[in-house]
Parts: sequence; C-alpha cells; structure tokens
Amino acid sequence: MARRPASGCGRDQHSKFTPYKLASTDDTDARLPATIIILAGGRSVRMGGRHKALLPWAGGTLLGHIVTQGRAAAREVLVVGGDGLEVPAPALSISDIFPGKGPLGGLHAGLSAASFERCVAVGCDMPFVSARILRALLDLGAGYGAAVPQAADGLHPLLAAYSRRCLPAIEERLRSDDRRLVSFLDQVRVRWVAEDELRAFDPELQCLVNINTWADYRRALAMSRTPAPTSD
Repeated sequence: MARRPASGCGRDQHSKFTPYKLASTDDTDARLPATIIILAGGRSVRMGGRHKALLPWAGGTLLGHIVTQGRAAAREVLVVGGDGLEVPAPALSISDIFPGKGPLGGLHAGLSAASFERCVAVGCDMPFVSARILRALLDLGAGYGAAVPQAADGLHPLLAAYSRRCLPAIEERLRSDDRRLVSFLDQVRVRWVAEDELRAFDPELQCLVNINTWADYRRALAMSRTPAPTSD
C-alpha cells in the first residue's frame, strides 16, 4: 500500500534518535493545547472521483474516524480543503487561502486558521492514525518548526507536526509556485522522527499507511479485519 515518500530534504543536526516516552497515556488528561489539521483536498482521480474522506471506516467514515482521533488528542480539529463535505462536529471546515496549491496550500490554510501554536497535519486518507501517535508527534515537535517522520521509504510530511512559525516560509514557497510539501523545511528547525521512535507507539507503522486506490482500501480493510462494503 502506498506510503507517500518525499524527497528534497536531508538530515540535519537534530536527526539523532533519542528514546521517547509519552508523559501520560490517559486520554482524559492528554488533550493537548494544539490543533489537528486534516488535509482533505484532492480529486481522488484513482478512485473514480469518490472522495476518500467519505469511505466507510470504523462504523462511520474515514473522515469521521480521523476527526475522532484528532479530538481525543488535541483541543481543536480543522478540516482543510473539504469544501462541500459534511464535516463532523466539533471539527471546523477551512477553505484554502491559496487554492489549487495542493497539500502545501492546505497546510498553509490550516496553520493560518489554527488557534494554537503547535499543530499536526494528517491526510484524510490515513486510516490507522491514532490519538496516541498524534499526541506523540505534538510532544516530539515541541520547540521545533516541524517534526517529520523519516522511515525506510522516505519522509512522511503528510503526518507531521508543524508550528505556526512555519507560515512565512510556507507562504514564500507558495508565492514562488513551489508546491512541494517539503520545500520550506530547510528554512525551519526540523526534528526528524526516526522509525524506531514511531515503532514505540505503532510497532507495524500502520499510521503511515494511506489510501490512493480501491486496492489500497481493500488492503486497509483486511488489515483492520473489516469486511469490504458490498456497495463498493
């Protein structure tokens, strides 16, 4: 199943792995003063135009599941680029400020609208994202401009922590029509989150799985031991 690797950004002096543990795993105490930004733009061409956010998942929709996980992790959840989607409460729907600029434009809109300095961006097509991994990324990113997972297959900027301090660098790249999600990372202080650190919270790295095709969706359902919907 696809995991979107990215290129164009190397390691810096902050990439050394250090063991990390959550201060608390009690959901009732762990809702952080932070914003979860769900990136829901895109045309889902490889799925015949069916919006991935609306795929059945966990008794609801994929978007509803991610909103639930986000709400358990942080005090604010924003859905960016999902114009026309019914966004589950208490999440808020946000429109792009720079339309047609892809995930980088969505990240810019989400950071611009966020009520909190610390944020995590997550794609709406990542079915195994959990509140636990969202909280971990928020904590790992404290004091950095970004905290980006770096696994064997590359970088994963679509599940990463970002500070609102990234906004000037992002806007500069957007105005230069550079839409790469990693394009601004050389202008901010980055903490590269090692694969071993992610495995402490998700041993199989399922949080990095995303859905691009119907085959991906069927594999994700099999991983979750959920029967495929007969209508699909």
